[in-house]
Amino acid sequence: LMRMDASAKQLRPVGPTTEADLASALHYLRHRLHLRALMYHAGAVALLGLPYLVLLPAVAKDTLGGDSRMLGWLTTSVGVGAMTGGVLMARRKHIQGLGKVIAGATAAFGLTVIVVAQTSTPWLACVGFGIAGLCMVSAMISSQTLVQSLVSENYRGRVMSFYSMMTIGMMPFGSLLVGGFAEHFNVQKALMLSGIGCIGIAAAFAWYLPAIRAAARSSPEYSSISSGAKQK
Repeated sequence: LMRMDASAKQLRPVGPTTEADLASALHYLRHRLHLRALMYHAGAVALLGLPYLVLLPAVAKDTLGGDSRMLGWLTTSVGVGAMTGGVLMARRKHIQGLGKVIAGATAAFGLTVIVVAQTSTPWLACVGFGIAGLCMVSAMISSQTLVQSLVSENYRGRVMSFYSMMTIGMMPFGSLLVGGFAEHFNVQKALMLSGIGCIGIAAAFAWYLPAIRAAARSSPEYSSISSGAKQK
């Protein structure tokens, strides 16, 4: 936070109404394939990936035969993995290659969750959920970084509002979906649903990655980032 540039910025003209501002942001996104793809990815992961967290109590009790202490270990493992992923992403100095990180981390998360669903060994589950936390945070931070870096400053606040709506807004529906699946079948199959879904999301993102990359590099925002990096 200390390294953030907090100098005064020229404020954009405010639209006549909130609806007009939101409509302008939607029009902006309609012509930005790369931003739409990142939002679709974030929403899909929030729907099928992030709800694995709501299954942790059931995993601790039903799969691992533990109690509140076991849940604490699983939650701590996710936290340690997430913190590690955050530190690794914070060390990056540029946005090049983040598209591959998103696809790879999402696929690795899905595969890890599928493997964890098959184990009844506590320490393996802790290691698996730690890796899952690392992968999920890496994918989400990469996505947020690209969105904030590749959006015009005049639209950043509104675009990030739509991004937050996609992530925070979709997670409750995902929790309902995965929780209902776990109730009708079992926790292991619910985790496998989450993992298979995330692998499918990663595959779709990787398939469209060349088009996403081309759209991003043709945007004026990317050109300004590249010119600024060269000046440094």
